[in-house]
Amino acid sequence: MNKSIGSKFLAFVLLTVLMSGCAPAPTPVPATLMPSPMPPTLTPEPTATATPGQITIIEAPGNLESTQDIGCVPISGLKNTFTPPDLYNGMTECINQGNYSSAAFFFALAGTYAYYDTLRVADVTAHDAKDVLIQQNVRSLDDIQRETVGLEIQNTLENPDKLPAVCDELLRIGAPQYHPRYMIQHGMNAITGGNTEDELVKDFDSDAAWIKALTDYIHCPNLAPSSATATPESATGPILIARSDVPITVDGAELLIVMATNDIIKFNDQNFVDFTQAPEETTLYIEARIVSGIFDPFVRGFSLTDENGTEGPLVSTGWVDVAAGDKPFWEFIVPKDSKSFTLRFPDGQLVKLDLILEMVP
Repeated sequence: MNKSIGSKFLAFVLLTVLMSGCAPAPTPVPATLMPSPMPPTLTPEPTATATPGQITIIEAPGNLESTQDIGCVPISGLKNTFTPPDLYNGMTECINQGNYSSAAFFFALAGTYAYYDTLRVADVTAHDAKDVLIQQNVRSLDDIQRETVGLEIQNTLENPDKLPAVCDELLRIGAPQYHPRYMIQHGMNAITGGNTEDELVKDFDSDAAWIKALTDYIHCPNLAPSSATATPESATGPILIARSDVPITVDGAELLIVMATNDIIKFNDQNFVDFTQAPEETTLYIEARIVSGIFDPFVRGFSLTDENGTEGPLVSTGWVDVAAGDKPFWEFIVPKDSKSFTLRFPDGQLVKLDLILEMVP
Protein backbone atom coordinates (compact mmCIF):
# COMPACT_ATOMS: atom_id res chain seq x y z
CA MET A 1 0.00 0.00 0.00
CA ASN A 2 1.48 3.31 -1.03
CA LYS A 3 1.77 6.05 1.51
CA SER A 4 0.25 9.40 0.63
CA ILE A 5 1.01 12.86 1.91
CA GLY A 6 -2.12 14.25 0.32
CA SER A 7 -5.12 15.84 1.96
CA LYS A 8 -6.44 12.61 3.46
CA PHE A 9 -3.10 11.85 5.12
CA LEU A 10 -2.77 15.37 6.46
CA ALA A 11 -6.31 15.37 7.77
CA PHE A 12 -5.58 12.08 9.50
CA VAL A 13 -2.32 13.29 11.02
CA LEU A 14 -3.29 16.81 12.00
CA LEU A 15 -6.86 16.18 13.11
CA THR A 16 -7.82 12.57 13.82
CA VAL A 17 -4.64 11.55 15.60
CA LEU A 18 -4.43 14.73 17.61
CA MET A 19 -8.02 14.83 18.68
CA SER A 20 -8.53 11.12 19.36
CA GLY A 21 -5.10 10.27 20.72
CA CYS A 22 -5.26 6.93 18.90
CA ALA A 23 -2.13 5.57 17.30
CA PRO A 24 -2.36 4.98 13.54
CA ALA A 25 -2.34 1.49 12.06
CA PRO A 26 1.05 -0.12 11.49
CA THR A 27 2.70 0.06 8.10
CA PRO A 28 2.18 -3.09 5.97
CA VAL A 29 4.95 -5.69 5.72
CA PRO A 30 7.70 -4.27 3.49
CA ALA A 31 9.08 -6.03 0.45
CA THR A 32 12.31 -7.88 1.20
CA LEU A 33 14.97 -5.78 -0.27
CA MET A 34 21.12 -6.33 1.00
CA PRO A 35 22.07 -6.36 4.55
CA SER A 36 22.25 -2.91 6.05
CA PRO A 37 25.81 -1.72 6.66
CA MET A 38 24.80 -0.63 10.12
CA PRO A 39 25.26 -3.25 12.87
CA PRO A 40 22.54 -4.26 15.33
CA THR A 41 22.52 -2.40 18.61
CA LEU A 42 22.45 -4.13 22.00
CA THR A 43 20.22 -2.31 24.48
CA PRO A 44 19.44 -2.52 28.20
CA GLU A 45 16.28 -4.13 29.49
CA PRO A 46 12.94 -2.35 28.85
CA THR A 47 11.66 -0.13 31.63
CA ALA A 48 8.12 0.06 32.97
CA THR A 49 6.41 3.12 34.41
CA ALA A 50 2.97 3.51 35.92
CA THR A 51 0.72 6.40 34.96
CA PRO A 52 -1.61 8.10 37.49
CA GLY A 53 -4.44 5.94 36.09
CA GLN A 54 -2.50 2.79 37.02
CA ILE A 55 -1.79 1.96 33.36
CA THR A 56 1.69 0.48 33.08
CA ILE A 57 3.68 1.71 30.08
CA ILE A 58 6.56 -0.54 29.06
CA GLU A 59 9.16 1.18 26.92
CA ALA A 60 12.43 -0.10 25.51
CA PRO A 61 15.49 2.16 25.82
CA GLY A 62 15.95 4.16 22.64
CA ASN A 63 12.27 4.04 21.66
CA LEU A 64 11.62 7.01 19.34
CA GLU A 65 14.75 8.61 20.74
CA SER A 66 16.20 11.77 19.22
CA THR A 67 19.97 11.86 19.57
CA GLN A 68 20.70 15.22 17.95
CA ASP A 69 19.15 18.58 18.78
CA ILE A 70 19.22 20.16 15.33
CA GLY A 71 16.73 22.96 15.92
CA CYS A 72 15.38 24.72 12.83
CA VAL A 73 18.66 24.34 10.97
CA PRO A 74 18.70 25.82 7.43
CA ILE A 75 17.69 23.27 4.81
CA SER A 76 21.18 23.51 3.33
CA GLY A 77 22.51 22.26 6.65
CA LEU A 78 20.38 19.11 6.84
CA LYS A 79 22.31 15.82 6.78
CA ASN A 80 21.47 12.20 6.09
CA THR A 81 22.68 11.30 9.59
CA PHE A 82 19.66 13.08 11.12
CA THR A 83 16.98 10.62 12.18
CA PRO A 84 13.19 11.14 11.92
CA PRO A 85 12.97 11.94 15.66
CA ASP A 86 15.62 14.65 15.15
CA LEU A 87 13.82 15.99 12.09
CA TYR A 88 10.30 16.01 13.52
CA ASN A 89 11.61 17.87 16.57
CA GLY A 90 13.27 20.31 14.19
CA MET A 91 9.99 20.69 12.32
CA THR A 92 8.26 21.72 15.53
CA GLU A 93 11.01 24.25 16.25
CA CYS A 94 10.59 25.72 12.76
CA ILE A 95 6.85 26.04 13.34
CA ASN A 96 7.43 27.80 16.66
CA GLN A 97 9.72 30.23 14.83
CA GLY A 98 7.05 30.85 12.18
CA ASN A 99 9.21 29.23 9.49
CA TYR A 100 6.50 27.10 7.90
CA SER A 101 8.35 26.65 4.62
CA SER A 102 11.23 24.91 6.36
CA ALA A 103 8.79 22.98 8.54
CA ALA A 104 7.17 21.51 5.43
CA PHE A 105 10.54 20.34 4.14
CA PHE A 106 11.50 18.86 7.53
CA PHE A 107 8.17 16.99 7.40
CA ALA A 108 8.97 15.66 3.93
CA LEU A 109 12.51 14.53 4.81
CA ALA A 110 11.50 12.97 8.12
CA GLY A 111 8.62 11.06 6.54
CA THR A 112 10.73 9.84 3.64
CA TYR A 113 13.44 8.61 6.01
CA ALA A 114 10.87 6.92 8.25
CA TYR A 115 9.29 5.19 5.25
CA TYR A 116 12.77 4.01 4.18
CA ASP A 117 13.30 2.65 7.68
CA THR A 118 10.09 0.59 7.50
CA LEU A 119 11.63 -1.16 4.50
CA ARG A 120 14.71 -2.25 6.48
CA VAL A 121 13.39 -2.80 10.03
CA ALA A 122 12.19 -6.38 10.25
CA ASP A 123 9.78 -5.96 13.18
CA VAL A 124 6.49 -4.88 11.59
CA THR A 125 5.09 -3.78 14.96
CA ALA A 126 7.69 -0.98 14.97
CA HIS A 127 6.54 0.55 11.70
CA ASP A 128 4.04 3.00 13.16
CA ALA A 129 6.95 4.96 14.66
CA LYS A 130 6.54 7.74 12.11
CA ASP A 131 2.89 8.38 12.96
CA VAL A 132 3.56 8.33 16.70
CA LEU A 133 6.43 10.79 16.26
CA ILE A 134 4.16 13.16 14.33
CA GLN A 135 1.49 12.84 16.99
CA GLN A 136 3.99 13.63 19.76
CA ASN A 137 5.40 16.67 17.99
CA VAL A 138 2.22 18.38 16.83
CA ARG A 139 0.45 17.99 20.17
CA SER A 140 2.36 21.00 21.45
CA LEU A 141 1.04 23.22 18.63
CA ASP A 142 -2.01 25.41 18.81
CA ASP A 143 -4.88 25.20 16.31
CA ILE A 144 -3.57 28.04 14.15
CA GLN A 145 -0.10 26.48 13.94
CA ARG A 146 -1.53 23.07 13.02
CA GLU A 147 -3.76 24.52 10.34
CA THR A 148 -0.99 26.71 8.93
CA VAL A 149 1.61 23.97 8.70
CA GLY A 150 -0.95 21.57 7.23
CA LEU A 151 -1.74 24.03 4.46
CA GLU A 152 1.96 24.70 3.87
CA ILE A 153 2.65 20.96 3.53
CA GLN A 154 -0.22 20.57 1.08
CA ASN A 155 0.74 23.64 -0.93
CA THR A 156 4.33 22.41 -1.19
CA LEU A 157 4.09 18.66 -1.59
CA GLU A 158 0.92 18.57 -3.68
CA ASN A 159 2.04 21.39 -5.95
CA PRO A 160 3.55 20.02 -9.19
CA ASP A 161 5.53 23.24 -9.60
CA LYS A 162 7.15 22.97 -6.15
CA LEU A 163 7.50 19.22 -5.61
CA PRO A 164 10.40 18.66 -8.07
CA ALA A 165 12.55 21.18 -6.17
CA VAL A 166 11.75 19.40 -2.90
CA CYS A 167 12.70 16.06 -4.46
CA ASP A 168 15.95 17.48 -5.83
CA GLU A 169 16.85 18.65 -2.32
CA LEU A 170 15.93 15.27 -0.81
CA LEU A 171 18.17 13.58 -3.33
CA ARG A 172 20.99 16.02 -2.65
CA ILE A 173 20.87 15.11 1.05
CA GLY A 174 20.71 11.44 0.13
CA ALA A 175 19.52 8.20 1.67
CA PRO A 176 19.72 7.70 5.46
CA GLN A 177 23.13 6.95 6.94
CA TYR A 178 22.20 5.99 10.50
CA HIS A 179 21.14 2.85 12.34
CA PRO A 180 17.32 3.00 12.85
CA ARG A 181 17.47 2.26 16.56
CA TYR A 182 14.60 4.67 17.27
CA MET A 183 12.28 2.41 15.25
CA ILE A 184 13.75 -0.97 16.22
CA GLN A 185 13.27 -0.12 19.89
CA HIS A 186 9.68 0.93 19.22
CA GLY A 187 8.60 -2.60 18.28
CA MET A 188 7.41 -5.52 20.35
CA ASN A 189 10.63 -7.45 19.76
CA ALA A 190 12.48 -4.82 21.77
CA ILE A 191 10.03 -5.30 24.64
CA THR A 192 10.03 -9.10 24.60
CA GLY A 193 13.75 -9.48 23.95
CA GLY A 194 13.19 -10.84 20.47
CA ASN A 195 15.68 -8.49 18.81
CA THR A 196 18.68 -10.41 17.55
CA GLU A 197 20.85 -10.19 14.50
CA ASP A 198 17.56 -10.20 12.57
CA GLU A 199 16.65 -6.64 13.55
CA LEU A 200 17.09 -5.64 9.92
CA VAL A 201 15.70 -7.16 6.75
CA LYS A 202 18.05 -9.59 5.06
CA ASP A 203 19.29 -8.82 1.54
CA PHE A 204 18.29 -5.20 1.93
CA ASP A 205 18.91 -3.12 -1.19
CA SER A 206 19.46 0.44 0.03
CA ASP A 207 19.41 2.02 -3.44
CA ALA A 208 16.11 0.39 -4.37
CA ALA A 209 14.61 1.30 -0.99
CA TRP A 210 15.64 4.95 -1.40
CA ILE A 211 13.97 5.19 -4.81
CA LYS A 212 10.90 3.43 -3.42
CA ALA A 213 10.66 5.87 -0.51
CA LEU A 214 10.88 8.85 -2.85
CA THR A 215 8.31 7.50 -5.28
CA ASP A 216 5.86 5.73 -2.96
CA TYR A 217 5.88 8.12 0.01
CA ILE A 218 6.77 11.57 -1.29
CA HIS A 219 5.56 10.87 -4.85
CA CYS A 220 8.57 12.48 -6.48
CA PRO A 221 8.33 12.86 -10.24
CA ASN A 222 11.08 11.27 -12.31
CA LEU A 223 13.70 13.91 -11.62
CA ALA A 224 16.94 13.36 -9.70
CA PRO A 225 20.16 15.41 -9.68
CA SER A 226 23.27 13.64 -10.86
CA SER A 227 24.96 14.08 -7.50
CA ALA A 228 22.39 11.81 -5.86
CA THR A 229 23.07 8.59 -7.73
CA ALA A 230 25.90 6.69 -9.33
CA THR A 231 26.15 8.27 -12.77
CA PRO A 232 28.80 9.17 -15.32
CA GLU A 233 31.24 11.83 -14.13
CA SER A 234 30.38 13.91 -17.17
CA ALA A 235 26.70 13.98 -16.26
CA THR A 236 25.20 17.40 -15.75
CA GLY A 237 21.68 18.58 -15.06
CA PRO A 238 18.71 16.41 -14.03
CA ILE A 239 18.50 12.67 -14.47
CA LEU A 240 15.19 11.12 -15.41
CA ILE A 241 14.21 7.90 -13.68
CA ALA A 242 12.56 5.57 -16.17
CA ARG A 243 9.25 4.07 -15.10
CA SER A 244 7.14 1.93 -17.38
CA ASP A 245 4.02 3.89 -16.41
CA VAL A 246 5.42 7.46 -16.52
CA PRO A 247 6.42 9.05 -19.85
CA ILE A 248 9.62 11.04 -20.16
CA THR A 249 10.03 13.96 -22.55
CA VAL A 250 12.96 13.77 -24.95
CA ASP A 251 13.37 16.30 -27.77
CA GLY A 252 9.68 17.17 -27.58
CA ALA A 253 8.51 13.55 -27.79
CA GLU A 254 6.97 11.62 -24.91
CA LEU A 255 8.47 8.15 -24.42
CA LEU A 256 7.68 5.23 -22.16
CA ILE A 257 10.74 3.05 -21.64
CA VAL A 258 9.00 -0.27 -21.20
CA MET A 259 11.92 -2.72 -21.05
CA ALA A 260 15.60 -2.86 -20.12
CA THR A 261 16.78 -6.45 -19.95
CA ASN A 262 19.51 -8.89 -20.90
CA ASP A 263 17.01 -11.77 -20.98
CA ILE A 264 17.62 -13.22 -24.43
CA ILE A 265 14.33 -15.10 -24.38
CA LYS A 266 12.39 -11.89 -23.86
CA PHE A 267 14.02 -9.80 -26.53
CA ASN A 268 14.39 -12.71 -28.94
CA ASP A 269 10.61 -12.73 -29.14
CA GLN A 270 11.25 -9.82 -31.49
CA ASN A 271 13.94 -11.79 -33.40
CA PHE A 272 16.80 -9.63 -32.22
CA VAL A 273 20.41 -10.72 -31.92
CA ASP A 274 22.56 -11.37 -28.87
CA PHE A 275 25.79 -9.55 -29.73
CA THR A 276 27.74 -10.80 -26.71
CA GLN A 277 31.27 -11.88 -27.63
CA ALA A 278 32.97 -12.49 -24.28
CA PRO A 279 31.81 -14.48 -21.21
CA GLU A 280 32.01 -11.42 -18.98
CA GLU A 281 29.70 -9.45 -21.28
CA THR A 282 25.98 -9.45 -21.94
CA THR A 283 23.64 -7.66 -24.35
CA LEU A 284 21.29 -5.13 -22.76
CA TYR A 285 18.13 -4.62 -24.80
CA ILE A 286 16.16 -1.40 -24.21
CA GLU A 287 12.71 -0.85 -25.70
CA ALA A 288 10.54 2.26 -25.60
CA ARG A 289 7.12 3.29 -26.84
CA ILE A 290 6.34 6.70 -28.30
CA VAL A 291 3.34 8.22 -26.54
CA SER A 292 3.30 11.45 -28.52
CA GLY A 293 5.49 13.47 -30.85
CA ILE A 294 8.19 12.40 -33.28
CA PHE A 295 11.31 10.55 -32.19
CA ASP A 296 14.26 9.23 -34.21
CA PRO A 297 16.28 6.40 -32.59
CA PHE A 298 18.86 6.53 -35.40
CA VAL A 299 20.21 9.95 -34.41
CA ARG A 300 23.84 9.75 -33.31
CA GLY A 301 24.67 10.42 -29.67
CA PHE A 302 23.06 7.59 -27.67
CA SER A 303 25.32 6.07 -25.01
CA LEU A 304 24.98 3.85 -21.95
CA THR A 305 27.05 3.90 -18.76
CA ASP A 306 26.94 1.57 -15.76
CA GLU A 307 27.41 2.39 -12.06
CA ASN A 308 31.19 2.09 -12.42
CA GLY A 309 31.40 4.57 -15.26
CA THR A 310 31.96 1.83 -17.85
CA GLU A 311 30.45 2.77 -21.19
CA GLY A 312 28.72 0.04 -23.17
CA PRO A 313 28.96 0.32 -26.96
CA LEU A 314 25.75 0.66 -28.96
CA VAL A 315 25.55 -2.30 -31.37
CA SER A 316 22.04 -2.03 -32.77
CA THR A 317 19.08 0.34 -32.94
CA GLY A 318 15.83 0.65 -34.86
CA TRP A 319 12.10 -0.04 -34.61
CA VAL A 320 10.42 -3.09 -33.15
CA ASP A 321 7.75 -2.70 -35.84
CA VAL A 322 9.06 -0.63 -38.74
CA ALA A 323 5.59 -0.17 -40.20
CA ALA A 324 4.15 1.19 -36.96
CA GLY A 325 7.23 3.27 -36.13
CA ASP A 326 6.23 3.71 -32.51
CA LYS A 327 8.57 1.34 -30.63
CA PRO A 328 12.26 2.27 -30.83
CA PHE A 329 14.88 -0.05 -29.38
CA TRP A 330 18.62 -0.04 -28.59
CA GLU A 331 21.09 -2.82 -27.85
CA PHE A 332 24.32 -2.26 -25.92
CA ILE A 333 27.16 -4.57 -24.88
CA VAL A 334 27.62 -4.25 -21.10
CA PRO A 335 29.54 -6.00 -18.29
CA LYS A 336 27.55 -8.96 -17.02
CA ASP A 337 28.00 -7.95 -13.38
CA SER A 338 26.67 -4.39 -13.83
CA LYS A 339 23.69 -3.54 -11.66
CA SER A 340 22.74 0.00 -12.69
CA PHE A 341 22.62 1.80 -16.04
CA THR A 342 22.14 5.36 -17.24
CA LEU A 343 21.07 5.96 -20.86
CA ARG A 344 22.21 9.24 -22.41
CA PHE A 345 20.03 10.69 -25.17
CA PRO A 346 21.47 12.87 -27.97
CA ASP A 347 19.92 16.00 -26.41
CA GLY A 348 22.03 15.40 -23.27
CA GLN A 349 19.25 14.06 -21.05
CA LEU A 350 20.13 11.12 -18.83
CA VAL A 351 17.67 8.35 -18.01
CA LYS A 352 18.39 5.99 -15.12
CA LEU A 353 16.99 2.53 -15.87
CA ASP A 354 17.08 0.96 -12.38
CA LEU A 355 13.32 0.74 -11.77
CA ILE A 356 12.67 -1.23 -14.96
CA LEU A 357 16.01 -3.04 -15.19
CA GLU A 358 15.93 -6.84 -15.29
CA MET A 359 19.29 -8.62 -15.36
CA VAL A 360 19.53 -12.41 -15.49
CA PRO A 361 22.74 -14.44 -14.86
